[in-house]
Amino acid sequence: LAAISRRAATVESRSLLTGESGFATIEMVNTKGRPVQPGDVMFTVSKLSRMSAENDELRFDGDVGKIQANPSTGIAVFDMG
Repeated sequence: LAAISRRAATVESRSLLTGESGFATIEMVNTKGRPVQPGDVMFTVSKLSRMSAENDELRFDGDVGKIQANPSTGIAVFDMG
């Protein structure tokens, strides 16, 4: 949309949950059937962040923002900065 509107400003990522600048919203699903809980999100992101420290090209901070779990679907949506 920014390209169509011919805006000169750069496009920045924003949270789909809060609208906060600098965050990307990610969906986490467990294919084994167990619902994803906020603790699962924190554990997984923390583990991946520690593993990524071994490779400078893949390194990322485990900065997690808002987590929204949906018990009826078993899916969790969360923000990462």
